[in-house]
Amino acid sequence: MEPMATPMKSHSDRDWTVADAYELLPESGTRRFEIIDGELVVSPTASRRHQRTVFEVAKVLDAACPAGLRVSGGPVNLDLGDRRHLEPDLVVERVVDIDQAGSVPVLIVEVLSPSNRRHDTHRKRAVYEELGVASYWLVDPLVPSVAVLDLEHGTYVETAHIGPGSAVQVARPFPVRLAPSEWSPPD
Repeated sequence: MEPMATPMKSHSDRDWTVADAYELLPESGTRRFEIIDGELVVSPTASRRHQRTVFEVAKVLDAACPAGLRVSGGPVNLDLGDRRHLEPDLVVERVVDIDQAGSVPVLIVEVLSPSNRRHDTHRKRAVYEELGVASYWLVDPLVPSVAVLDLEHGTYVETAHIGPGSAVQVARPFPVRLAPSEWSPPD
């Protein structure tokens, strides 16, 4: 069972920049720091269940990933302008964009945790939608499932929802079989 997580905290006592994050915030390993439109958002680091799910999804993506694209996991530092620093769990990006500041991945995957669920399903979703990230997946390791969101006319549309015990082949950003029950470790 997933331990109860410390809630995320939002710090709006100042207007934070990406430069502030790199200069002032520690790399402590106990907290995750993100900045959305100048607001600092602090959350606990991921549980082992969360990290194991990230690893399993990364393996599936990497095995299916075509030439010209690369899977990166982490969290991944994603600096988008001066006032946005996000740390998605996984990204798929064009090889030519890997070292390009401000480049937008073709897929972002977030694995949900009790402490980040609302943040990932609302705030980060809105930012990724605005930036034009073509596909956004929300993976829930507690109820093995994945919501596949694809950008259509500037808005995310849920094109698939794969629940426990199911498997679906998706086409975007490349053909890959999604079977969330295979990604989550048993309790």
